[in-house]
Amino acid sequence: MTPTLEGRLQTRLFLAATVGLAWTLIIGPFLPEPSGVTVTASYAMAFASLLLMTCYGMVWEYFYHGLQQRRWDKDWPSMFVLLSVFNEAPVVWLLDHLFPVMSGAMAGMSGSSVAQSGSLGLSSPYLAGFVLHIGTTWALIWLFSQGPLRVIFVRWRFEGGRIVSPRLADAPLPAAAVATLARHPGAGQADPNRAAAVVRGGELVEGRRCGHGHFGHPGLRYCLICGRVVSPLTGPRGYDRRPPLGILIFEDGATHVLDGDVRLAPAQGPGHLTTGPRDDIPAASALADIRLAGWQPTVSSESCRIVLALPGGGQLHVAPGVRAWLMPGAEFTVGGHQIRYESPYQPAGADLARPAPQIQAVPGAGLASVPHYAGRVSAGDAQAEG
Repeated sequence: MTPTLEGRLQTRLFLAATVGLAWTLIIGPFLPEPSGVTVTASYAMAFASLLLMTCYGMVWEYFYHGLQQRRWDKDWPSMFVLLSVFNEAPVVWLLDHLFPVMSGAMAGMSGSSVAQSGSLGLSSPYLAGFVLHIGTTWALIWLFSQGPLRVIFVRWRFEGGRIVSPRLADAPLPAAAVATLARHPGAGQADPNRAAAVVRGGELVEGRRCGHGHFGHPGLRYCLICGRVVSPLTGPRGYDRRPPLGILIFEDGATHVLDGDVRLAPAQGPGHLTTGPRDDIPAASALADIRLAGWQPTVSSESCRIVLALPGGGQLHVAPGVRAWLMPGAEFTVGGHQIRYESPYQPAGADLARPAPQIQAVPGAGLASVPHYAGRVSAGDAQAEG
């Protein structure tokens, strides 16, 4: 698993608050503490050590992430996580003695335990209990992350160790770009609340069938398979499995058929990208994600800024963590790589024989009025849509 920094922090907090807390409650009364230390005092020391190790470990995660970026594959083997207890525990032992946990008398201590408090060396009467508690807690946390955690959060390892994945926001469209974006009634986006014919992931989408029964985009004038005229007003509408939307064309001439959600990641060798399903490429090593929503692909990047060149002219700068819609003919640059998206699914009514107009502002057109777009439009169509 290749963790992201956010995934590291989320995983450490989650495991400490669940596995660490539960195990401390169980093992607290059985820790080998000096005579005169009550169960209450033993619990106080154990929970203090767990809290210090969690808070201090959050600082360590930044250091671990920096080392991870220097590895050629950007990976972080799980054995590194297990062995990191040897560099974290000694500092936690030191921090324990800076606070009135093991450095002085506490409520519940009496007799020899008060006299022996404050010892930092190997002869400390608290060392055995500390080693047993921290060692077993860390081992259980590591074991839980190798098995049960991956069962409870099935996408944990694909999302870079994140327990909670943020929902990507839509990129705001500038008013100057509205003239080149077609608003399509019935854009064909999958309806998750419809009957059982619709499945998750947007594989079943709304479309139209030609007279021969071929399923296609609801805005097509002609069937892409047989060439028969499809009326956008009278053609039968329905849901069926989505065909490939188009292709991605890379700067080296390679192409990829866009028929599902994909991730783009740097390949071995300069100037190359590798493309694969989102489940096959870790989030930490990905440059960009392309997800399909109905008939519309979107592009986003967790780590890089995307420059999206619209086919009618103009650019859209997309910040990391923000999702932007792709239209046919659009080119986007991410991480120094340029990718072009081509698709036959142009909007109905677009005059493809004429070049797309230059971007012009549409008076009174709000951003919320164009939630989806499908391609280029002519000047007349743009005015009709306005």
